[in-house]
Amino acid sequence: MLAERLQFPATDAMLIDSDPVVAARARTRGLEVIDGSALDIETPERAGAAEATGFVTVTHSDEVNFQACLLARDHFDIEAVVGERESVADAVARLTG
Repeated sequence: MLAERLQFPATDAMLIDSDPVVAARARTRGLEVIDGSALDIETPERAGAAEATGFVTVTHSDEVNFQACLLARDHFDIEAVVGERESVADAVARLTG
């Protein structure tokens, strides 16, 4: 899981997912999970987006990824936003480097 790769001492990674199966699996791996949609402004707020320095969205929908990135950038002023099309390695390097 990408969230596991982003989870290291200098970074707090929070996973947002609307799929209860994915959320449960992530929790069993020790990840923090917020149930809900990243497009519902209250969900990223609960996840601490106001204090976030980066935002990664990886869904099966380019439209959802795009909208989530716009929300992160425009509402929460997160400059480091990454959509699914960017490689995971490049995204992790950009957000942590």
